[in-house]
Amino acid sequence: MLKKNQKLTKRAFSINKSVLIPFILLFVTTVSVSSLLFYKTHRDSIENQVALYQELVLKNSTLQLESFMEKPHLMNASMESFLKLDPGLLNDLPRMRLNIINYLNIFTTVMAGGLGIEENGNFIAAGRHINGGFDSAIHQSEISPAYFYYKLDETGTPEELLSQKDSYDVKSRLWYKNAAESGKASWSTIYTFAGRSGIGLTAVLPIYQESKLMGVLQSAFSLNFITDFLSDIPMKGNHRIFVYDDSGYLIGASGNTKIVFKDENDKLQRVGWENIEDPIIQATHASGALSLSNENGNTVPFFIDKKQYYLRTSSYSGKFDLDWTIAIADIKDDFTAEVDIVLQQNIIISVLAAIFFLILGIAILRSFIRPIQILSKAVSGFPGDYKIIEVHNDGPIELRELSKGFYSMSKQISSMMNGLKSSVMEKTRKSKL
Repeated sequence: MLKKNQKLTKRAFSINKSVLIPFILLFVTTVSVSSLLFYKTHRDSIENQVALYQELVLKNSTLQLESFMEKPHLMNASMESFLKLDPGLLNDLPRMRLNIINYLNIFTTVMAGGLGIEENGNFIAAGRHINGGFDSAIHQSEISPAYFYYKLDETGTPEELLSQKDSYDVKSRLWYKNAAESGKASWSTIYTFAGRSGIGLTAVLPIYQESKLMGVLQSAFSLNFITDFLSDIPMKGNHRIFVYDDSGYLIGASGNTKIVFKDENDKLQRVGWENIEDPIIQATHASGALSLSNENGNTVPFFIDKKQYYLRTSSYSGKFDLDWTIAIADIKDDFTAEVDIVLQQNIIISVLAAIFFLILGIAILRSFIRPIQILSKAVSGFPGDYKIIEVHNDGPIELRELSKGFYSMSKQISSMMNGLKSSVMEKTRKSKL
């Protein structure tokens, strides 16, 4: 039993250690937990901020793309109305070319417009030349079976032959056949333009006269036009916004990304995932983030050289049943600068506040501990000399009452011991006589 008591004595702590150590541990735990909570809140805040930002950008981009893709259909509808007023344009291709140029000056985001005629397979088109001004394609079967592609002068008159094909039949072109079969406004598939000037798609509109098909109007985009449109969408930071279809080819992308290239045979080809040069767009596919975002419709993280990015996708069909996907990719660093400052400020404030309360807590605890230490020191010498323990009026009421109790007890014991000592001395004196 004695050994057990000795062991217990060895394990005992002073009141300083018994009170201050748990208090300091509580302080460290509080700071650690609060820092972790701040970090988690910081991380969640960034992810929520990115998700909200990308959702808003995609909605805005979808609306802008909707307006952009509607322009060629509006141009077709306008030209159809003009043809109804002046049906002679169907047989006057040079005059129709000037009319197309006038509409291109109105619809500045459309690349080219044209008209294919059912009766004789003739075709006239005008478009924006790469070096400014306009160019034109024309096929007149009554003059020649060939297809001619010209650079136009300022009056809209051919001034330079750029290329030609030996034969051409507009009614065999896929965009024409699709329009004739559907009988309504629609989009063509993406195809290489007859003049080899680019790859794009065409808004088509069949025109009728008393239920008889007279021809098909077209207003075209090249894929580069869509890329330029996406690049002009106002955004900040190191982002990418791109559009692709279910065949695995890009339709347009910001960031000067190539959408079309020439192969070894000098033929125009579309860029698929395996040929994408942009590392951000390439990584969205290679990491699987595209598939994951398409499945759950949420913002998905992915990494490039240990840097974190976020991706979000949205399907796009427009008013004429396109099957496209719009995607936006952003680097995490664009969203963390301001939030990091707030996180650092919060952690510094929490640490300073914790230190302040630690010092305050220690001061308060010391006001409790100090009177107990004084009382303990006074009591520790009591059995040796039986002096009266002095009363200390420091500390809370309970400690004062305890001090008074020890004072009364020591006074009684001291008086009793002094009386006992006097009695013993008196007996000893008498026994010696």
